[in-house]
Amino acid sequence: MAIAGEAGAASKSSGEEAEAPGDGRPIVVTGRDLRGTVPTDVPPLVEIDEDQIAALAASTIGELLRLLSGEAGNAPLVLVNGKRIASLSSIDAFPPEAVRRIEILPEELALRFGFPGDRKVLNLILRERFGAVTTEGQLGAATEGGRGIYRGDLGYARVVSSRRWSLSGYLERRDSLDEAQRPIPRGEGRFRTLLSQSDRARIGASWAMESDAGVSFDLATTLDMRTTEGRTGSVGPPEDMRALKQSSRSRSLGLAASASGMLEEWSWFGRAALDHFADRNRFDRAEGVSVARETARDTTTLAEAELVLSGDLASLPAGAIYADIAMTAGHERTEGRSSIAGAAPLTAARSTLGAEFGLSLPLLGGELDPGVGSLVGELRYGLSDPSDFAALEGHSAGFTWRPARPVRLRALWSRDESAPGVSDLAAPLEVIPNVRVYDFVTGQTVDVERIEGGNPLLAPSLERRFAATLSITPLFVRDLRFEASYRRSRGSNAVGRVAIPSEEFAAAYPGRFLRDPAGRLLRIDTRPVNFYRHDRDSLAWSLNFSRTFLPPSMGDDTIDAVSRRFDRLRGGGALLLGISHTIALRDELQSFAHSPVIDYLDGSAGANPRHRVSADASYRRNGLGGTLDLQWESRSTVRDALQADGTRGTLRYPALARIGFKAFVDLGERFPPEPRYRWSEGLRVSIEIDNLFNARRTVRDASGATPRALLPAYLDPEGRAVRLRIRKLF
Repeated sequence: MAIAGEAGAASKSSGEEAEAPGDGRPIVVTGRDLRGTVPTDVPPLVEIDEDQIAALAASTIGELLRLLSGEAGNAPLVLVNGKRIASLSSIDAFPPEAVRRIEILPEELALRFGFPGDRKVLNLILRERFGAVTTEGQLGAATEGGRGIYRGDLGYARVVSSRRWSLSGYLERRDSLDEAQRPIPRGEGRFRTLLSQSDRARIGASWAMESDAGVSFDLATTLDMRTTEGRTGSVGPPEDMRALKQSSRSRSLGLAASASGMLEEWSWFGRAALDHFADRNRFDRAEGVSVARETARDTTTLAEAELVLSGDLASLPAGAIYADIAMTAGHERTEGRSSIAGAAPLTAARSTLGAEFGLSLPLLGGELDPGVGSLVGELRYGLSDPSDFAALEGHSAGFTWRPARPVRLRALWSRDESAPGVSDLAAPLEVIPNVRVYDFVTGQTVDVERIEGGNPLLAPSLERRFAATLSITPLFVRDLRFEASYRRSRGSNAVGRVAIPSEEFAAAYPGRFLRDPAGRLLRIDTRPVNFYRHDRDSLAWSLNFSRTFLPPSMGDDTIDAVSRRFDRLRGGGALLLGISHTIALRDELQSFAHSPVIDYLDGSAGANPRHRVSADASYRRNGLGGTLDLQWESRSTVRDALQADGTRGTLRYPALARIGFKAFVDLGERFPPEPRYRWSEGLRVSIEIDNLFNARRTVRDASGATPRALLPAYLDPEGRAVRLRIRKLF
């Protein structure tokens, strides 16, 4: 595996490692560095080297994982040096410079870590030695005014062989944006916010090590505090008007610990976690010319533990049978209280015991090879016993076929029963006033009361899924990767909310929509319900390309200890390109067995786009770089929608393309590597623009007019936003 242009680049030594003597020319390494890799014969789908990581210009590993979601999929299982971690918070605050290489592994390997085979595995391989203090400041605003953004980050991270630790925190404020700052006819000006002011503070710490006996330990803790404040209207005479305020406060504390090791030929992993959440929401309500304040509070405590054993169970001619056994235990308690008259406090508690057993069965390959490639089957069965419901089952079966080296075909069938969330059962009653909505029943824009809270009558749900994936790596040329997938989901008793005042929902749930004698909507009850069924089918494909550029040969006199500190070979760079297209084939919901089917792709209210395209490009060389990101959605239509004049016609949501742009410079690579420019090492300045062309949807009814609640300023209040980020590593 050569570092020139290969995704799995050979490692470069950190500034804290011993420097190899030589003339400074690039060293090409063949073979595979096994330190930190997952011990498996299954090749990675893609390997991302440090130059490609640098091209993404992420500030933390958490941000890096979000940028890699196109290749890694949503919510991949994250490993560090080939091992599970206590929680994502144990690694997400580390700077990306601490990562040597990233492996994205196929879904079937998730079975080895006690997870169903429906998620890819992302393995972060850290440097042998790394240490840095990271500081960053952000300043931004919407170009049309308002919504200032101010953020400061400070962190320390260190890696020494198998030990690592970090301490990090940030403060962030986002200014409110009100109707006076956007072109809204007959608006309420500063008395109604489109986006609430928000403040957030977060601190976290993590520690991990491996003992001489080969047992790894991981510990992470976080404290998160958030507040928001907005305005929903006014009360009082014109000469003495007062704003109706709405605010929230959220506090959370998390602690997670894990340990892993080997027990003879089997690997084991244990994890325990404790999380506590406390939320408070306040709402002002007009009562004549006075103001009444209502408060809702809820607290949730969640404790969970798991133990996973995995290893080879037996041998077959095609290979070894791999088995994993997972045992879980958990307890969750939620208490909700509301100051609303007549609102009874809700409490829900649940203790759960569970067990899962999985098998990976090699059917073809090895000594049993008829010339059609390797074939591996998988089976999984799980049983969960919550204290407040009957026992719930889950099982899956699938296979992975590799007819040739670059081709992989995978299929997975699953059936899972799940209990409703404890917070869905016992969230406190909230009546939020002056919520602006579009009423599809009357074709009017109205301000209503929205009821939120829990529903203790919810029942368990059932979901049956099928997924098939075809991967070809490489496709035609080196570093080009193709993947196509089909997904089908059939949900029964699915938990959801009746949030849209549509004719279908109004007919199915008449008691959840309160109207006056003239038919004007006054109140919506959005507390969760069980829907009879929710069916979804989709087809997706993606193309991804990555290439690393080697720097020119250089002598020892061009590199000194200053430039080696953060391990950047001057003149090197990388290019990453990606495009994906998701086609929604089916999206139907039915409230009850005999109620009308709501087709979100064929004219029902709440219509969803059938096509979604995502494309991105990242380039970096000689310390200069930039990224482009495109998100496109096709048009959608609500048919036979009642218009404000009483007639019926279509309501059109046009296609929308949003482009994001980032340009950055790593100043340490732009100045000569001399001690007098030491200040520039690790210093990056970037400009980011969200929604570069300020694209917004303009919804039109049959007459060409835009309903008030669907004005562009309501659908996307912020519009184009610009941010300046300055980051420094010491």
